[in-house]
This record gives sequence, C-alpha cells and structure tokens, in this order.
Amino acid sequence: MANSNLLISGSKPKNTVPELYTRTINIDNSVQVYPNPVTNNKFIVQFNQLEQGNYTIQLIDVAGRPVLQKQVNVSGDNQTQDINVNALSARGVYLVKVTDHNKKSVFSTKIVVQ
Repeated sequence: MANSNLLISGSKPKNTVPELYTRTINIDNSVQVYPNPVTNNKFIVQFNQLEQGNYTIQLIDVAGRPVLQKQVNVSGDNQTQDINVNALSARGVYLVKVTDHNKKSVFSTKIVVQ
C-alpha cells in the first residue's frame, strides 16, 4: 500500500550544524559581526546604514535556546555595540540574530566561540 510517508536511510554526519545556523541574512550589509571566531569572550556588532531605532541582539545556541539578549538604540552610521559572552558559556557555534522593534529579523549569522 502506498502512503505519503518518506523514509530516508543512511548515516547522518556527526557534528553537523543545522542549516538555520549556516545562513547569513543581511540586508545591504547593514550589520557586521566580528571577530569570528570569538576568542576573548567578546564580539562586536556594527550597524551600517541601518534605519535609526531600537533593535534587539540575540545570541542563540544550537539547541535554539537564547543565551543572551541585548537592546540597542541605533542612532547613526557605523555605530558599534560590544557583546560580552559569558566566560562560562560552552564553546561552540551560536547564532547572532538582530531584530527590529517589530521583531522582524534584519540580520542573522553564525559565530564560533573558542
């Protein structure tokens, strides 16, 4: 009998990162995150030519749990915001997501914390 279920067999590669965490979404290079990889428990988010207003920066682990959230008021070009990663956080891959005041995503990328 036929049904709509699909079986995919084979082994899944170990230590793979879900596709969600491998994409970079950036409108007009309006946001940059550096350094990547993060080595001193600190990275910088730079806002370039982004509309003035309130934004939220989130750091999300690979399980989808928010690790850090910070509100930022962007008031000009080339504004930077330092983000300190808790030294006790596990080393690994994280998603950095920036949303506007309407909770619309304007930027997301993965970073590696070493």
